Amino acid sequence: MTKKYVLLGRNDVELIKQSAIEIMNLLSNTEALMLLSNIGLVLQQKVRHGSMFRMELITSDVKIEVENKGFTLEYNANNQRLISVFIFILKLMSKWEKRPDTFAFREPDGTDDLDKFSDFISEFEV
Repeated sequence: MTKKYVLLGRNDVELIKQSAIEIMNLLSNTEALMLLSNIGLVLQQKVRHGSMFRMELITSDVKIEVENKGFTLEYNANNQRLISVFIFILKLMSKWEKRPDTFAFREPDGTDDLDKFSDFISEFEV
């Protein structure tokens, strides 16, 4: 089956916020919560300024793993775009965590450099 894609843009700021809240409910690790917060903030900022991102359009149930716990997101046509944004943010988090230089972006106070997140997320713009 061919994957379908849609663009994440200015009209999706609320979906980004809502997806971040839903993901937050699944997380217990402080670092993962900070990562989610940073990615959510930068993604909202970028789409508000006109950036667009290609995300996979989810058309069926999806199995995900968050903090080594498995979940199944049930497909709902009314929430198709929200589910797609949710999965897109999880993929961004996963890609960030797999980077070998992740800790190089830490500030002395332990926070992450939002400019580095912005550069990272820019890699996914269309």
